[in-house]
Amino acid sequence: MLFNIARINLCTEAEGPHKRMAIWFQGCTIGCPGCCNPELQEMKQAHIMSLQEIIDIAKKSKKEKCY
Repeated sequence: MLFNIARINLCTEAEGPHKRMAIWFQGCTIGCPGCCNPELQEMKQAHIMSLQEIIDIAKKSKKEKCY
């Protein structure tokens, strides 16, 4: 399985309480009014990644504890 990833932030506190990894996907057809990421709505290829690649990045983020 492949995913179209716009960006990954290994460590953020901006997306809610506590530190976490955040993943933004590229391409959305919903078109919510007031979308906070309208630049990610376009259906275009960004970074095609496998699930295993994403898991490996998540493990790295957890290991580094993003402090």
